[in-house]
Amino acid sequence: MVRVASRILLLSGTCSVESVRALRLPLLFSLMATLVLAACEDPSNVGLGLVDEQGGTPLVRTVAPTETAASELGDLTGNAEQVLVGTVEDPVTGTVTTEAYIDFVAPGGLDIEFRESPIQDVSLILTRSYVYGDTTAQLNLAVYDLLESWSGLNAPADTTIDSAETPIVEAPFSASDSTVTVTMPADWIAANADTLRSETFASGFLGLRLTATGGNAVVGFADGTNSRSVLRIATQSDTLDYALSQNITRVERLADPQPPPGYLLLQDGAGPGVRLNFDFVGSITPNDVLNRGVIRIKADTLAFPAPPTPTYVRPPLRSLELLVVDTLGIRVPLAAATLNTEGFFQFDTIQLRTILTEILDGERTNIDHFRVVPTIRPGENAPLTNTVSALLFFDGTDLDGPEAILTVTPLDD
Repeated sequence: MVRVASRILLLSGTCSVESVRALRLPLLFSLMATLVLAACEDPSNVGLGLVDEQGGTPLVRTVAPTETAASELGDLTGNAEQVLVGTVEDPVTGTVTTEAYIDFVAPGGLDIEFRESPIQDVSLILTRSYVYGDTTAQLNLAVYDLLESWSGLNAPADTTIDSAETPIVEAPFSASDSTVTVTMPADWIAANADTLRSETFASGFLGLRLTATGGNAVVGFADGTNSRSVLRIATQSDTLDYALSQNITRVERLADPQPPPGYLLLQDGAGPGVRLNFDFVGSITPNDVLNRGVIRIKADTLAFPAPPTPTYVRPPLRSLELLVVDTLGIRVPLAAATLNTEGFFQFDTIQLRTILTEILDGERTNIDHFRVVPTIRPGENAPLTNTVSALLFFDGTDLDGPEAILTVTPLDD
């Protein structure tokens, strides 16, 4: 069995006496706090003080993957920070199409005068927050009634909701427009007037489907939390904004990506993700004590060819997640990373080290692979991210491929 250093200390550059607080043993506190403070002076030494006098010189073992390949993404887009519409064709990322499902919530305490006043105007107001593709593209927005109840909670990107076959209204817009305003037609207002002002609006109004055709761009509209993407209803007595309450973006790939030789593509929404496998057990000796484990991949932000037109933009991915996937397909997040100054996404957390420890100890034999995906949720209470942004990574054919870096200390027999 591979021996592994105590799991009490966080093996990263951030140090705190919080790491030892859980011990609650006065006689050990002073010793452990001393180890923490010593490690903070040099992050490369983190965990090394846990090795006894039989320990040898610490070594760094670099482990190349036994498998580096594209993988499915399985993205979630329900109740994200923005919704996407439109289709973009790219010589590298292929062709991706998107459409949005949105619903609204009525302001609290609608007064009698508003409920009884005739509706004069209803407008769908969308605030642009994102563009991938031609920023000058001219598109046509179509708005449809949804025909079934739905929930955006944890909804995947391949969700489909039944909608009317004929659009309520269509409106031209440009990918460069900061705000898109769609005036709903009089016949739709008349048919929905009672529902729009009803106390049961939440259950009576099922929402809208948005599609965009024409042009070569995917356009994002903010979800309404920090913007004015609303359904605005004007009566003779007042004008009220119904905020977006839930959303889903459906993302579908129409043409496969064509990354340059020696690269892997990682794309939000449509995929692919990146699949990694390592022979960790075969890469160290039975006497090695694991002090730290890091997985990192190197992005090449200059590898994309020139865009099709000068007004074409490819917003890059800025944050990634590392997941571990077991043989049942269950995915568990291990770490998040942003691009560092050396061009790496470096995953380094206690959760990752714990998994590596269990693999090396033979306690985890059900690991199928590691998977790198765009960050799904940037914070515990943050909305989901939702883009079709992409990055290219070295696949290791020539150099700079993904790698695991294990810091170990050999013990004498």
